[in-house]
Amino acid sequence: MIISEKELKPKLGSRTALPFWDDEHISKEMLKCHLSFENDLASRKLETIQKTVESIIKETALKPGAKVLDLGCGPGLYTEEFAKRGFQVTGIDFSKRSIAYAKESADKNKLSIRYDYQDYLNLDFDNEFDLIIMIYLDYGALTDDERSILNPKIVKALKDKAYFIFDVYSGEHFKNSKNTSSMDEFPQGGFWSEKPYSLIKENFLYPEALADLTRYKVFQNDRVKTYHIWNYSFSLEALRDAFLPWGKVNKINFKLSTDSKIEETFFVSFLKEL
Repeated sequence: MIISEKELKPKLGSRTALPFWDDEHISKEMLKCHLSFENDLASRKLETIQKTVESIIKETALKPGAKVLDLGCGPGLYTEEFAKRGFQVTGIDFSKRSIAYAKESADKNKLSIRYDYQDYLNLDFDNEFDLIIMIYLDYGALTDDERSILNPKIVKALKDKAYFIFDVYSGEHFKNSKNTSSMDEFPQGGFWSEKPYSLIKENFLYPEALADLTRYKVFQNDRVKTYHIWNYSFSLEALRDAFLPWGKVNKINFKLSTDSKIEETFFVSFLKEL
């Protein structure tokens, strides 16, 4: 398939208006991916999650009882690990299905965790948390405009001398990305729909922003649904500039896995200092 960049390349940072996180079928498939520890399509493997939590606790020197906020908590994989270690945990996610599962799991495991169904771009806490986490590349899935909204809200939610820890794609990921296009048929349905559909998957590069977009076009009968999934890559200097008014940003060398995808990422620690 030949793609005309001039005609078809979407504008940098563009979104589509279709529901994604709360689509009845897609949210069910996404939850299945989160809970499948045999792959890392939506969440990392359980052993890596546990190592990540232990590494974060060591990095921040937080003690049990400290307040932790997980942005984009999904079904509660990280929140439960922190709660098991004695932390006061809040999880926020924009998927009703994931939040419902997380609440049920916390009750089943007798864990006291607060879960809120919310778009974290509407975050509204003030000087409340000792640690905020945003794990598995969610930060880079936001556009420049969305990050400019979220960053000050995160800073406001943190106590002084508190941490925001997140992971992002490095420039190595962008160097390994390519403009691609493929088409597949799903006669029995699949991730995007329980009914038969055709799928065009396209990847577009934006070198000026170290960004790549995966566009999914789902064809069913005479209908077409389009979904945009963004991935921004970062240098440490760019992240330092983004948080410069509020504190210090440093790279953390967590040794979590030899997975090649993880090798294209790095963890970042922001320490609020006002």
